[in-house]
Amino acid sequence: MPKGSLLRPTVLAAVPLATAVVLLLAVVGVGRHWSPLGGSAQAATATVRIGDNFFCDPSGPQPCSQPHDTTVDVGDTVVWEWGPGGAGTTVPHTTTHCADNFSTCSGPREWDSSPSTTSGTFSHTFGPEDAGTTFLYRCQIHPTTMRGRVIVQASGTPTPTPTPTPTPTPTPTPTPTPAPVDTDGDGLSDADEINIYGTEPNNPDTDGDGYDDGKEVFMGVDPTDACPNDVTHHAWPSDMDNNKSTNLLDLLVFKPDFNTKEGVDPAYKRRVDLDANGQVNLLDLLKFKPDFNTSCV
Repeated sequence: MPKGSLLRPTVLAAVPLATAVVLLLAVVGVGRHWSPLGGSAQAATATVRIGDNFFCDPSGPQPCSQPHDTTVDVGDTVVWEWGPGGAGTTVPHTTTHCADNFSTCSGPREWDSSPSTTSGTFSHTFGPEDAGTTFLYRCQIHPTTMRGRVIVQASGTPTPTPTPTPTPTPTPTPTPTPAPVDTDGDGLSDADEINIYGTEPNNPDTDGDGYDDGKEVFMGVDPTDACPNDVTHHAWPSDMDNNKSTNLLDLLVFKPDFNTKEGVDPAYKRRVDLDANGQVNLLDLLKFKPDFNTSCV
C-alpha cells in the first residue's frame, strides 16, 4: 500500500474574578503552527476537514454527522486538513486508522497522524490492493465524537447503461418517523448516548462536572470525565488549559473570542461557549464564575 467529581477549592490562584476580567480584556492570545505532513496527490484528491470536533466535507455543512464517509477510487489520495486549508483548530486532533473497530481501534495501522496537532495537513494514498475495502478511522483525542470511513472503490469501472424507469405505482404516505428519545433531556438521544458518546441516557450530567452531556459534546470536551488526564485531554469545560485548576490563565482564553457568534465571526470557537448557545459573551463568564479558583480530582 502507498504510505503517505468533583470540584473543590484550591489555594493556587487567589486572583479575584473581577480583576481577572479586566486583565482579560487587555491580553491577546498567541497561536501555533504545524508544518504540513503527508504524501503527494495521485489520480485525484479528496479533502476531509478536521474541526472541533468532527470530520466533514469542506464544501458541506459543518459540523456533520459522524462517522463521516469519503468515497475514493484506487490511486486517489485523501487529505485531512486541520481547519480550512490547514489553518488550524482550537484543540488538537489526529486521524488514526483502526484495523478492527471504532471502540478499540487497534493496529496494524495503514496511517496515523500522531502526535496530535492543531494545524497543517496529512495525506494517505490508496493502492490497487485497497479496492473494495472500507477503512475506519478516528481522532485519538476525541475517540467517541470524531469518526470517519474511507470507502475505496475500483477505478475505471464502466458506467452501466441506465434502463428505462417504469412509471412508479403510487404508494401510501409513510408514517412519520418518531423523534429520537432523549430521556434525560440533555440534547443527546438515548441511542447516541449509548452507542457513540458512552454517556448515561438517564443522567444529563454523566461526569458530574456541572455541564450537561449535550453541552460538553457541543464544546468538544469529554462528557464522561470531570477532570483531564493530561494537557491534551479536554474534560472539564471551565479548565481551558487542562491543568485541573481554573484561574486567570483559563479566563484569558476568552479574550480572542469575546462577543463573537457562530457562523458570523471567524474567531468564534465552541470550546469557550460555556452555555453552548452559539455566542461568547458575558453569560459565558457568568457560567465560568462558580468554578473560578477551584480544582478537580
